[in-house]
Amino acid sequence: MDIRRSGEWGELIDWPLVAIHSIVMQNGKVMTFGTDVSGHQGAMMVHDVWDPVTGQHQLLEHHMHTPTDISAPPPSCCRAPTRC
Repeated sequence: MDIRRSGEWGELIDWPLVAIHSIVMQNGKVMTFGTDVSGHQGAMMVHDVWDPVTGQHQLLEHHMHTPTDISAPPPSCCRAPTRC
């Protein structure tokens, strides 16, 4: 079996947050987010960038606050296009 085509499992590693969402970036690093550093889900998500070459994590200073009021309209960047 060619692991370059099928992949393989590696050892478990510690992660600084519960990575509910992950993105493999063009530079090969992996951005994850989904909880705060305590592992609590809620409106505040912390972002982490992991470098698989060095094995280092970088917590980003940016904290995204997700609105939890579902009655509020979505931000303009998330609204579906409308026709006038």
